[in-house]
Amino acid sequence: MKVEYHAFPFTFVLIVILVLINSLTTPSEWWALYPTLFLLLGPLSLLLKRKNGYILYSITMSGAIIAILFIINIIESPDYLWIMYAWFPIIWWPLSAIVGRTAAKPFFAIVAAIATIAYYTVLNMYMEPGFPWAIFPTFAVLWWPLSVAYAKKHFRFSVLGTTLLTVFLIVLNVLTTPETPWSIYPIFAVLWWPLSIKFGPKPFAFSIITTLLFSIFFITVNVLTSPQTVWAVYPIFAILWWPLSMYFFYYKKRAAR
Repeated sequence: MKVEYHAFPFTFVLIVILVLINSLTTPSEWWALYPTLFLLLGPLSLLLKRKNGYILYSITMSGAIIAILFIINIIESPDYLWIMYAWFPIIWWPLSAIVGRTAAKPFFAIVAAIATIAYYTVLNMYMEPGFPWAIFPTFAVLWWPLSVAYAKKHFRFSVLGTTLLTVFLIVLNVLTTPETPWSIYPIFAVLWWPLSIKFGPKPFAFSIITTLLFSIFFITVNVLTSPQTVWAVYPIFAILWWPLSMYFFYYKKRAAR
């Protein structure tokens, strides 16, 4: 017997031990079923040694994982099929393996993103229509084509990523707590991503742009939270010293040389 085939009897022994412990300690609750199902996945790694092994392995493993989750769903909560949320992302593993290098191209990422958004939108409408939770998987999956197409173009990727984050945060703010404009705080933070890439090598320009950004932020917060008290002038006054110090202590000194 080849060494790698020792996985089968070893897995069988582990399953027997788990079943015995389960029956002796808590016979009313068959918790051994769950680790047993996952232990059976181990010997499937032998498929990797075959021709097109990774494709066979991804198909078999994804099918087995979906089957395990379905069994757990039926046993634990048969009245609510939460497996409907879990199975769809799993199938993209074997699909990516089947198409090979095409999976790394923007076209495949766009198709996958559109399919995922459509699936979870329909699922949202029929299973949980009370709240548009589909915005969360939509936001997450949009990073796939975005990163495939623009990951090597750092500034463009940062601008598009910031735009996506901003739109998501505004939509989430409006849907959950429209009376409190909390989204301006994380939006302000994420704006530093493209700004640091574009103006980071230019200290004086970076200080001017960020001072303007800070000023707009403080004025906006002042107007939205406490318009009766004009407090924004104080942090704006403090931040103005940044570009002033950059000009007088750096550029003036360098010009004198």
